[in-house]
Amino acid sequence: MADNLSPRISAVVLTQNVAGLIERCLHALSFCDEIVVVDAESTDGTDVIARDLGARVVTNPWPGFAAQRRVGLEATAGEWVFMCDSDEVATPELAAEIQSVIVKDPGGGPVGFYVKRRNRYMGRLMRHGPWANDLQLRLFRRSAGSVTEQSVHEGVTVEGETAVLESPLDHYTHHTIADSVERINRYTSLEAGDRVGRRRIRIVDPVFPPVGVFLNYYLRQGCWRDGVAGFVLSVTTAIYKSLLYIKIYLLQRGIEETTERR
Repeated sequence: MADNLSPRISAVVLTQNVAGLIERCLHALSFCDEIVVVDAESTDGTDVIARDLGARVVTNPWPGFAAQRRVGLEATAGEWVFMCDSDEVATPELAAEIQSVIVKDPGGGPVGFYVKRRNRYMGRLMRHGPWANDLQLRLFRRSAGSVTEQSVHEGVTVEGETAVLESPLDHYTHHTIADSVERINRYTSLEAGDRVGRRRIRIVDPVFPPVGVFLNYYLRQGCWRDGVAGFVLSVTTAIYKSLLYIKIYLLQRGIEETTERR
């Protein structure tokens, strides 16, 4: 990391019990002037590893994805902020491109940059379908950016011009079926809480729309070309939709409560 007294680029990483991932993630962020890790009271030594690697660790009990990102954003001192998840790795090409656009920045250009996330699902690089064209707004001028309100799938919005960086950000996610099922259960509970006040869910909604999701992913958008991983991704995405509608249906009728947790 640079020795500037006023950091130009601050990285923000959220963590909770990711000791097996955090070293790879933080090493790839060495191009940033400071790294802020917001740790949700890990018990596996994640925070210790992060400190040993030079990151500034802010410990904060888990309040939800969006709120935790805001904690990280408020803790940064850099003019620019790069948001990175613990299961993501900035490629050397992306690091160089970020440094290049920051150095060239005249103060009147884009205030936010999308990165092309290269997703690996169950170890397989997804070359087709929605996960093959995954743009994420991750680099932004601190004064222009804010975190969206969603409990899950939250992101960053900026007031001003945006552009797209050419170099990829590697994303290693859903390593096993068990991991995928756990995420589906956790994320649908979070999203159901956000959507319970929207349109009334009918008893048929957990059945027919998910079928359309599967056909869209697997056939229309070409996930079949990615073999077993593409099939499993299409199926689990449909299951996500079905379970989400079931949870909203139950919540709207007061049968079940959902709590936000990591």
